[in-house]
Amino acid sequence: MYHQIILSFIISCISLLALRGYDKFNNKQYTKQVYINQFFLILSSSLIVLYIDNHLNNSNLLDTSTIKMNQSGGSSLNTKGKSVINSNLENIKMNFNTGIPNF
Repeated sequence: MYHQIILSFIISCISLLALRGYDKFNNKQYTKQVYINQFFLILSSSLIVLYIDNHLNNSNLLDTSTIKMNQSGGSSLNTKGKSVINSNLENIKMNFNTGIPNF
């Protein structure tokens, strides 16, 4: 949960920087109240989206369980799903009809 809060806070700060840049380039002259409203609006919306994503996908943003360390010191991804993907790709036969399109 703390990772989601930190990430949504970072997203809100980046959006404030983008809003400030938009304000400077287009000379909108926003008040501090507009910046505060945007900050909390983006903070709450990103927190809700990250919370829902975490519970629906049952995944962590910083999950490192699929990364293993090699003996040489490098890291490699876990390859459980690679063989399944490769076997599925071998069964797919692609046929391309390269005729003249009639629009």
